Amino acid sequence: MNSRSSLAGPLILIAIGGLFLAHTISPGFDLERWIADYWPYILVAWGGILLLEIGIRFLRGAPLPLKPVSAGGWLAVIVICIAGSLTHFAHRHDFWWHHAGWVEGVQIFGQEHDYVIAPLQKTVGPAPRVILESFHGSAKVAGIDGNTVTVTGHKAIRSFDAHQADAANAATPVSLALDGNTVVIRCNQERFQAHTPVRADLEIEVPRAASVEAAGAQGDFDISSLTGDVDLKNRGGSMHIDNIGGGVSIEGHHSDIIRCSGVKGPMTVRGDGNDLELDGISGPVSVAGRYLGTFLLHQLSQPVEISNFHTNFHAQRVDGEMRLTSGDLNAVDLVGPVRLATHATDVKLNGFTGTLDLSVDSGDVELTPRHLPLAGMTVHTRSGDIELTLPAGASFTLSAFAARGDVRNEFGAALHEHSEGRGTRLEGSIGGGPPITLMTGSGNITVRRADVATPAGAPGTERAVGFFRR
Repeated sequence: MNSRSSLAGPLILIAIGGLFLAHTISPGFDLERWIADYWPYILVAWGGILLLEIGIRFLRGAPLPLKPVSAGGWLAVIVICIAGSLTHFAHRHDFWWHHAGWVEGVQIFGQEHDYVIAPLQKTVGPAPRVILESFHGSAKVAGIDGNTVTVTGHKAIRSFDAHQADAANAATPVSLALDGNTVVIRCNQERFQAHTPVRADLEIEVPRAASVEAAGAQGDFDISSLTGDVDLKNRGGSMHIDNIGGGVSIEGHHSDIIRCSGVKGPMTVRGDGNDLELDGISGPVSVAGRYLGTFLLHQLSQPVEISNFHTNFHAQRVDGEMRLTSGDLNAVDLVGPVRLATHATDVKLNGFTGTLDLSVDSGDVELTPRHLPLAGMTVHTRSGDIELTLPAGASFTLSAFAARGDVRNEFGAALHEHSEGRGTRLEGSIGGGPPITLMTGSGNITVRRADVATPAGAPGTERAVGFFRR
């Protein structure tokens, strides 16, 4: 950066310093995540400042610089690109860094030694609190009839030396401690983990009314057939939760897949990872995080709040299914009010009821409400086509505007089309029904008439593929 003739360098240094200052004052501010997501804006800001300065020089008649960006500046660009890209990929759930286990030793070397964990058992009350302390490995927890907690399994220890593996096994015994109604399962892996990776794969049986907690874990969980609550804080791996009578709270980072089904209580998911699947949840659902793979919702009986990456979603229920992948959102039988705001995504909603408030930054929208009477709709996309198919006999009041595009109307003269600036507007009322507002900044709007109307509450004429029936 040519500091003698440009303000770009000082301003960017001030901005970067401000970020680090914010992280120092508020440690909760995720500086690494912010840099991983928004580092290209450094180059955009730098280029914008240089372009503005050149424009001001030109308007004032001053000589223009022959090299607006010096050799040192181009070197800085290369360094920023490399550092920013590495930071971005390092924060991806599937980046090799998260699976290499550097804090535990390089796991791809050495020989794996297997050790059987001697069965452990404690007699407890009918509804104990079971705590699995920080561990690395996998845990399969199943509810059973009876008043006992039983732990079995094996340990896998990777080491170049069998004697060192034996020492690691002896130093990391699995223990089962009972304190009143609380059962604590400890794997003691922190005693040797810095020298030799120790993985514990546990099979745990608990009374059906037990509640299960795990904090600071790293690995896979399979928990089923409990009437108590489940509270997991996990890093990496997968989590399968099935047939839980209480509530479920999950905080997972870099998760491969989170799959929950048959949960009767409230469901809360926080964190980041790849796939997330929720099926047959009877309680309210709240999800906040960055899930970059496939996001599936199926038969959720109470209100749903989703804040995932660049998508915010609310519905009163999901009677059918919703599938969100990179660039596509498809849903069948949502019960409103439905609110959806998303970026760079094509949206297809079929058979929804209740009011709809939909905002898309960039993407096509296809809407097919099948039930009568209709509810109000507000649909906006900055760039993309909107296609609305309404049931025969529907009553509505329409206001559709394509700022840079055309409007197509299949309802005849009841809807009036006229030009407005560079765009087209379609307005009118049929039966004096609820307001429907459609707007696209760049794209076409099509309002179609369906052949058959489905009364409210009747089964839909089209169902989505059952994503969860595997």
